[in-house]
Amino acid sequence: MLRKRLNKSKHRTFKMTLLILLSIIVLGIFLFFYMGYNVKYDLRVQIDSLLASHTEKHLRRLSTISVNRETFCFLKNSPDSKIGDLSDFQGNLGDPNDGYYAGSINGRTTGIIMTKENYHWQLTSIQIYKK
Repeated sequence: MLRKRLNKSKHRTFKMTLLILLSIIVLGIFLFFYMGYNVKYDLRVQIDSLLASHTEKHLRRLSTISVNRETFCFLKNSPDSKIGDLSDFQGNLGDPNDGYYAGSINGRTTGIIMTKENYHWQLTSIQIYKK
């Protein structure tokens, strides 16, 4: 009789622990997407991959998203650079599917616009500001 109670107690404790862990995981995933952390993650991944290798495809993409020629030349001449000092969401520029962020590449201030397309965030525009 006592053994059955102990087994039920262990089983109940295991179920409760599993339920708590699953709840924490689901909450973490929800906060990741709801709070916008995935936007900053996508931004970092997209910019860093464009700057990491200068293939023809990446150079065309850099040319497309660069606001002006100076920005394109700076990004093209910054091999293996990474985005740093990334800010939080700065505003939406009038469209709820846009997000403006600021950061730095090689010590230069950078303005970045991300656009939500089909539930994914895409790098739309980048501008390097003068020192």
